[in-house]
Amino acid sequence: MKSLDVRALGGGPDKNLKKVGFYRFTGQAKQLIVPISPKPATPAGYIDQLELKFATGDDDLRGGNDNVNVLVSLKDGTTQAFENVNNSNRWADRTSSTVKIGS
Repeated sequence: MKSLDVRALGGGPDKNLKKVGFYRFTGQAKQLIVPISPKPATPAGYIDQLELKFATGDDDLRGGNDNVNVLVSLKDGTTQAFENVNNSNRWADRTSSTVKIGS
């Protein structure tokens, strides 16, 4: 690999987090671990996580191949997809489940 640039996107201006130079992947060196410092604080007025509360009625969510996918549409016209937020778990009749999505 010639180089790797890691950038933080969203919540304001883009930010360079880390740059790694040349790395050769071999049979002995199959992975490259790049430590990143903790996520910076979210600027005031921005959201980096959503908490969603789902409630089932007289029918369950089966899970397995029947799962909840969430598509978040942002003000700038872009979208973010979060697939299988129930982690393939069954949600029984007349129950509620809370899921956090985002960072």
